[in-house]
Amino acid sequence: MTAEQEWAPCRPGEISGLASRQRRDRFQAALVRVSSLTAVGVLFVGTAAAWFLFPKTYTYGGITCEECIGLAPAYVANEIEDPAVERSVRIHFEKCPLCGPHLEDFRQQVKTAWLQPEFFVAGR
Repeated sequence: MTAEQEWAPCRPGEISGLASRQRRDRFQAALVRVSSLTAVGVLFVGTAAAWFLFPKTYTYGGITCEECIGLAPAYVANEIEDPAVERSVRIHFEKCPLCGPHLEDFRQQVKTAWLQPEFFVAGR
């Protein structure tokens, strides 16, 4: 093949059409990049706002949710000796929207465990 046979002349408007498609593709790629960065920014700001506005832990009665949940077994068994700690735990469970349901679930689990025959056999 000769150089003249490999290359054919372009039809009228073919190069300008190719340039237009190239510009459109570049514009779309830039738009996708900007949109992606904007979406990530909005997600980050929304998550940060939710983190500060709606904390995952509360402090009622002078103790945090984590401390209160840790004391739940002793509280249900009435084994907390310090009256101030017992009062703090009680106040926390009464006021906290996260821990109150947890306490009720824990009490139900303890009640269910006491009704199971395996509980008494394993204790021997």
